[in-house]
Amino acid sequence: MKRFIVTIFPLVVLCLMAGILGAQSTDLTNMTSEVTSPATAIGYLVNAGSTKVDFKGTDLSPQASGEAKVEAKPGVTQINAKVEDLPQPGRIAPEFLTYVLWAVTPDGRTNNLGEILIDEDGKGSLKVTTQLQTFSLIVTNEPYHSVRLPSELVVLKNDPRSDTKGTIVSVDKYRLMKRNQYEQHGGAIATTSDISKTVPLQMYEARNAVAIAKARGAEKYAPEIFRKASSSLSQAESLLQGDADKKEIISAARQTVQYSEDSRLLATEKQEELRIANERQMAADAARTQAEANAAANAEKVRQELLAQLSQVLETRDTPRGIVVNMADVLFDTGRYDLRPEAREKLAKLAGILQVHPGLQVEVEGHTDSTGSAELNQTLSEQRAEAVATYLIEQGVSRSNVKAMGLGEDDPVADNSTVHGRQKNRRVEIIISGEVIGNAVGGRSSIKP
Repeated sequence: MKRFIVTIFPLVVLCLMAGILGAQSTDLTNMTSEVTSPATAIGYLVNAGSTKVDFKGTDLSPQASGEAKVEAKPGVTQINAKVEDLPQPGRIAPEFLTYVLWAVTPDGRTNNLGEILIDEDGKGSLKVTTQLQTFSLIVTNEPYHSVRLPSELVVLKNDPRSDTKGTIVSVDKYRLMKRNQYEQHGGAIATTSDISKTVPLQMYEARNAVAIAKARGAEKYAPEIFRKASSSLSQAESLLQGDADKKEIISAARQTVQYSEDSRLLATEKQEELRIANERQMAADAARTQAEANAAANAEKVRQELLAQLSQVLETRDTPRGIVVNMADVLFDTGRYDLRPEAREKLAKLAGILQVHPGLQVEVEGHTDSTGSAELNQTLSEQRAEAVATYLIEQGVSRSNVKAMGLGEDDPVADNSTVHGRQKNRRVEIIISGEVIGNAVGGRSSIKP
């Protein structure tokens, strides 16, 4: 298949890079980078032979279409995707030069299945395998091939046929990267077809990737990996200028993209850690100021003030056992104990408040619904409680003041026979007690409701 080639006049490249690399800042207030979207997944039947689903264009590319031939076998699913009438690279947004096929699981995880290169007619194809059996297929416009999350520029979504063999499953939401995380504001990229056959598209992806990584703070927050990306780009440019073999140029360019994406991701994580630390410090400072102003207050007043402060972070209630902070299971990945970013942010604020009162004791209790075996539920409840307790300690709460335990499905607060009831039962409760708020300190068995 004839591949689409992008050409940029040298002067435009120089102006673009100068503008891009100097224009964008790494302001921590601009790190909100994700949106969510629903999808339709299909549970493909194992050993039922191949079946097909259509691709339907979105508002970004209503004329685009395609199909995927899918065959699920034990342990592996084969996908043969074909697309047509996709906009040429750079048409939707200047920095977005290629297309990527993704598998989206029912719990919202996204898997980069590979790059779809298109020809001058907007046609492309990709044969790939995945270990997944139930998933939705989408195609997104991306700045380069090795992105970790799909961009919000979704151009195709799978559309089951009436004869598609499989079970339809709804994906409530999955995460998409906002386009502004990749946009370059130093000037538009001038793209046009067939001006030069000597510059592979992958070179422009590599230049894109390095510029985007630097704009996202990689030079400061991930310097070692970013230096590898810059060095790799220089090597690719030298190969291009030296009329090296095209395969060698493309290989160096793809390596550059990988280094760049690694540095961008690490820089984003480091900046998120700093943002959370700032949030924690701000919460601690605010709580400390209020505590100092009310140093002579009695335990009941302190309790009410603490209750009000914690209520601004998470759902909180006052009980005879102590102040109970509730973390719903939506703050964890489905069926897992990994803390989502919003959970870490809330716990960091919580830790900042608790540090103002060193005498407070914290008991973290994990709870599940009755779905699945009692043994698995017990394990998950323990893992979630331990994850929360560990993070609170990492954020500065004294290790000696924190306990964690899992109660599995044994302490429901709602009816497990309903969806709503099961959702309420899947929770982590943080019980805060201590003499400073009028509660005797002790374990669960010694605290009477």
